[in-house]
Amino acid sequence: MSDQTVKGREFEQQAEKKLNRWSFFGSNYEDAGDLYEKAANHYKLAKSWDQAGSAYVKLAECHLKMDSKHEAVIAYAVAAHSYKKQTPKERIHIRDLSKTNSTISMIHII
Repeated sequence: MSDQTVKGREFEQQAEKKLNRWSFFGSNYEDAGDLYEKAANHYKLAKSWDQAGSAYVKLAECHLKMDSKHEAVIAYAVAAHSYKKQTPKERIHIRDLSKTNSTISMIHII
C-alpha cells in the first residue's frame, strides 16, 4: 500500500468520524466533503481508481445533503471517470444512480 493510499484512507476515516459527530456550529457534511475530496485526490495520486471513485461518490452524497446539486453532479461525474479507468461495472452503477435520483439531471459518464 503506497503512502498516498494510506493518507487517503486517513482522510476518509476522518470524514466518517465527522459525519458521526453532532455539532452546534458549521456543517459536518461540508467538513466531511472536504475530507472526502482530499482522500479522493490522494487515491488518484496512488492510481487507486476504485477507492478514488468511492470517495467521490461519498463527496457527492455530502453535497446532496447540503442541497448543492450542481456540486454533486460534478462529484458523480469525476467518480465515473475514476471508475472508468478500472471498473466498468461501477461506472454503470453511477449511471443508474443518477437516473433514479430525481434531484439530479442525467449525467453522461460513458
